[in-house]
Amino acid sequence: STPIRYYHIPHVTGVPVALSVFKALTQYPNFVGVTDSNGDQAEFEAITAALPGLNVATGTDNNLEATLRNGNGCILASGNFYTKQVAAAFQAHRAGQDVKPALQRLAEAQAAVHAATGGLNGEAVNKYTLALMLGRRDAFVRPPSAPLADEHKPKIEAAVAALRAYA
Repeated sequence: STPIRYYHIPHVTGVPVALSVFKALTQYPNFVGVTDSNGDQAEFEAITAALPGLNVATGTDNNLEATLRNGNGCILASGNFYTKQVAAAFQAHRAGQDVKPALQRLAEAQAAVHAATGGLNGEAVNKYTLALMLGRRDAFVRPPSAPLADEHKPKIEAAVAALRAYA
């Protein structure tokens, strides 16, 4: 049967899910775990503790250390931009090393990009950033997202340059 993973992202769905629901899902043999993108560290730890033997992955950077500590994985949007930094945390974990220096380097790279962009974010920003990282000059978003304003492009270009300094 097809493995089923629950994607917990209540700030998008508007539907918070109680811990009892996750526990109830364990009755189904094809339920393999949860990807928690809520970002609440205490809730992430509670879900992980409630589902022993299942994979509780994080979808937020702030729970990366906890997911590694519990032997689980992640699905991070930031992994598109900070691939090397996220991979370094996994490499340190697999080597039995302290992951904190790698996580600190990730935080520094994120801070450099945030400073360079002036805090710009959103789908258009993400797509343009990724396009630049791939050597392309343009990226397009679908409605209802708005296209990136031309005046923001130099800031994102500076952010990509800052990010490359952390590679």
